[in-house]
Parts: sequence; structure tokens; C-alpha cells
Amino acid sequence: AAIHPDDRLQVNRAIENCIQHDMDYDIEHRIVWPDGSVHWAHERGDVTRNASGVALRMLGVVQDITQRKAIELGLVEEQRRLKEAQQIGAIGDWWLEFADNSLHYSGEAARIVGQLAPAGGFDLSEILEKIDAEDRQAIALDNKKVLKLGQSKVDIRIHPKKGTTRWVQTARSVMRDEGGHIIGFRGTVQDISERKAAEQRQQHNHRILEKIAKDAPLADTLKLLIEQAEAIQTNRLVAILAVDPVSEQLYCRAAPSLPSTLIGALNALKIDASLVPQQTSIIDHISQHRDWQDFRQASETADCYICCARTIESSNGQLLGLLLMYSPEPNSANIECTSLSKDLSHFSAIALEQKQTLLTLMEAKKDADRANQAKSQFLSRISHDLRTPLNAIMGFGQLLGMDKSSPLSQRQGDCVEEINKASEHLLELIDDILKLAKVESEYLELNLEAINITELIDECQALISPLAIERNIHFAPALSQGTQPGSYVKADRKLLKQVLLNLLSNAVKYNHHGGSICLYYQPAGDFLRILVTDSGPGLSTNQQDSLFTPFERLGAEHSEVKGSGMGLVIAKSLVENMAGTMGLDSALGKGSTFWIELPRAIESFQTGAPYTQP
Repeated sequence: AAIHPDDRLQVNRAIENCIQHDMDYDIEHRIVWPDGSVHWAHERGDVTRNASGVALRMLGVVQDITQRKAIELGLVEEQRRLKEAQQIGAIGDWWLEFADNSLHYSGEAARIVGQLAPAGGFDLSEILEKIDAEDRQAIALDNKKVLKLGQSKVDIRIHPKKGTTRWVQTARSVMRDEGGHIIGFRGTVQDISERKAAEQRQQHNHRILEKIAKDAPLADTLKLLIEQAEAIQTNRLVAILAVDPVSEQLYCRAAPSLPSTLIGALNALKIDASLVPQQTSIIDHISQHRDWQDFRQASETADCYICCARTIESSNGQLLGLLLMYSPEPNSANIECTSLSKDLSHFSAIALEQKQTLLTLMEAKKDADRANQAKSQFLSRISHDLRTPLNAIMGFGQLLGMDKSSPLSQRQGDCVEEINKASEHLLELIDDILKLAKVESEYLELNLEAINITELIDECQALISPLAIERNIHFAPALSQGTQPGSYVKADRKLLKQVLLNLLSNAVKYNHHGGSICLYYQPAGDFLRILVTDSGPGLSTNQQDSLFTPFERLGAEHSEVKGSGMGLVIAKSLVENMAGTMGLDSALGKGSTFWIELPRAIESFQTGAPYTQP
């Protein structure tokens, strides 16, 4: 066997020290066997000397420690891996002995808390001072939990050095002696600052989106956005500059923490939005470009240094403003600052664009309302203007038919009858236009009261019966489900009666001879649904889509059935003005069911003063 080449120098020095300096010979080294395998040996020996002290020989023993060394080296490797894993995972281990209150940290644990690990351990009070004052109570409560349950976890803030904050999670369990008595704590400490920052950012984003979804005032949304961002990134001030749509200049839209003098100075600069470059991050542009020299100088005069600057853009790339992050120190940008500013600019864009869109929609609605009002006024005027000559035509036609002194010939009588029929149809059309104009006008007077729907149904059925009898159409038995006689709805009696008569009239006119109609009602939650079912030809899907269009008669204009195509439009508008809804269920060959839903009422509901519905 031979000494391993890498260990020969070490062995030779040990022998030399033993012979020349009378030092103990005690060494572990590797040896190479003839078969090439490497083994570990432990050698101990001493020098035999003569009377003069001259070294004669060395005597000693050699022990094969290959197995033990393998275990030791394995432990060393495990410790190395553990240390590396702790560094990667930002997690360290520690233990506390109650006997002397000494706290021992591994290297990584000491790094996390910002201390150099002393050989004898830390003093407990020294570490407690690094824990945030608000979290010391949490540690005290957690101590009791560990003693009771044997283990626990708690998240706390620590301050490794002045002005810095770090979130850590410490997991603990009790240490016991051979007798089972608790003698201390053992645990781990992990740096969870990144996780906490991500959680805070997620909560922040959720609150902002909630504000935007609820259409909160823009000022409140932007203020919350900035305040929560400043809570995440301490020692940072955030400002949002928006583009004025009129002057196209930048102005401070939200900057709750920025000095008022600085806000005034920035607004006074009247920065043209065209100076903003077409890129997301513009910190370099602001820092170096001469066009922004006054802007930068105004900020630095107030001891505020821009550490991050981003454009705020709409979904189509339109510039909405700038997001600025300030710091009390120059050149203090970091990765967290950059990441947060990206989120802030994104949510600022959503809030600003939503408000811009809302204002555009409101203006469009005002324009539509004005146009609709003008249309209704025009229809009302033109209809009244048409009635005057039409009344004259109808009057002369009636006079011609009533003149007994000069009776009309058969041909003349037929012509006068056609004049009268056409005039009546035109008058009906004009009346419908006037009704629609009134419904769509700015004011519609409603007399809301509790209406006994059973009584009103009987009344309407009696009024429409003569028309039904002419066509041999009968009323089928009522199909009411879950209702009792005397159910009430809150509506205007006159208008509701008009709606029901219109539906019943259509059910008769568009039914076939010998058909049937059913008028009934059923509960629908807080509403009562009134239904008119007929056995007519039914309607296709395309016909249903066009049914409530003014003057649309779905081809019936070529039949003998009279109508203007306005009845259902008026009926639907009246129902909606009474806080109800109207719809239908139909299929070709299976008839149609028209229904209206109105709020239910109790019998004691008193009729109030006339209610003007805008």
C-alpha cells in the first residue's frame, strides 16, 4: 500500500514534526491499495531515542477507519447541502435554551436577521429588539401556543438594520430532555418578504379592481391606488399626471403625498403631452432630455427624486398620462419599484380609460335623449296637424252620406264609404302615433294603485267577448297556478286595461275561426305574470325579433286584418313605465302566449297622488 499522493506532504510534515520537534504523531490520511482502491487510515506513534536524544526509530499503530470516515464525510456533505439549501430557500435553523436564554442561529438564520452569529449564541433580548413592536405580542402569544401544542408557526416583521423591514416566518417546536421536560425551543426562520410583497400587491390589485368595477369616483380610485402602493414601497411617493383633453397638457391628477408646492410647480410648467416619448418606461428620457430639465429641477428643489417613470396608455395606445415614483434619495430605483410601477400604470390606465369611456357614453346618451325628445315632439305636432284636415274630410264624407235631399247613387255611396273607412284607419293610425309620442315623451302621468287582477280580467274578457263571438272564438278555462282570487298588482288601472284589451284584441284578430283564447295569471316571485294565450298560427323566431318594432305588422298589412303596427309597441312601453316587463313565447303552428309581469301589491295599498314617470 502507498500513501495517497495528495496526502504525502501532510504525512511527511507530521513525521518531521514528531522527530525534530517532539510533537505527537496523530494523523488521518488516505492510502492506496495494490488493487487501486482508496482507504482511510488513522496512525498514532512516537519516536524512540537513545540516551543522547537521537531518534532511533518510530513505533506506532495503524487503524483502518475507512467506514468511519465514509460516515463522517457523508455528514460533511449533508451539512454542505443543507447549508446550500438554506441559502437557496432563504431559510435557517435555530434553537433556544431556557437555562441561559441563549439563542443559537445557523449561518443563514443569522444572515436573515442581520447578525453575525457569535460562537456562544445570541442574547434573547438582543434579538427581540429587532422584532417589529406590533409583532412582539404575536410572538408572546405564539410562545404559549408552542408550549401547549408542541409546535407552531407565525409570520412577523423584523428590522435587520435601521430603515429596513423584512418579513420572516418562524416555525417552532419544543425541545425536551431525557426525562421529557421542556428545555427550550427549536425551529426555523425563513425570509418570506417576496411572498408577502406579492400578497400585498395582489390584495392591492383586488381592491383597485373592486373600486373600478363599482364605478367609484376616479379621485377615490387613484388615491387608493397610490396610498396602497406607498404602503408596499415605503420611502416612495407616487404621482399620477393626466392629459387634459382640452389643453393637451399634463397636470397632477392624483398625488396625495407629494408636497403641495411641488404639485403647484409641476402644474405651472404646462408640459405639452407631445413631449412624452412613445415608450413605456421614460425615466432615462426625463433624467437626460433637455425638454424635461425644468420638470426635473422642480422635483429636486422639493427634495424629491424621480426613481421610476412610466407612460399610462389606453387599450388603443392613446396617451392618458404619466405615473411617477419619487424617492428622497437620488438613484434609488430597484426591481420592486420597477415591478410595482408597471402594475400601477396598468391599473391607472384602466381607471382613466373607464372614466373617459363613461363620460363619452353619458354624452352620447344625452344626445340620444335630446334626439328622442325632438322626435316625440315632432310626432305630436305633426299628428295634431294631420287631425285637422282629416276631421274635415271625415265630416264632409258623413254629410254626403246623410244628405236625404240629394241621395247618392250606388257608385257614389260606395266611394263615400271607402273614404270614410280610409279616414277611420288613418285616424286610428294618428291616434296610435299620439299615444306612442305621449309614452315616449318626457312626462307620463301614472295613477298607481292596487288592482284586483281577477276583477280586471273578468272586465276585459267581457268587453272583448262580442268580437270573439263574431269569429266563433271561445275563452278556455283559466289556468292560474298558485294564485287566489283577489290577487293584486301595483299599476295604473286605465293603462293596464288598455294593454290587456290590446293583447286580447290581437288574440282574436290573428286567431283562426273556431279557435280559443285563455286569459290567466300566475305568481312570479315579487311579481304577478298575466298571460294571454291563443291558438293562432304562431310566430317564427325572425318574426318575434321584429315584433316590437313600430309600424311592423309582419306581413299582415297584406291581409284583411286592420292595424297600424303600433299597438304592441305602445303596450310594451306602458308596461315598462309601470315597472313591469312584457314578452312572448311562440312557435309556428303552436299559437302564441303574450305575458306581462307587474309588481304584486296588497289590498291595503292606497292610491297616491298622480305619479309622473320620466
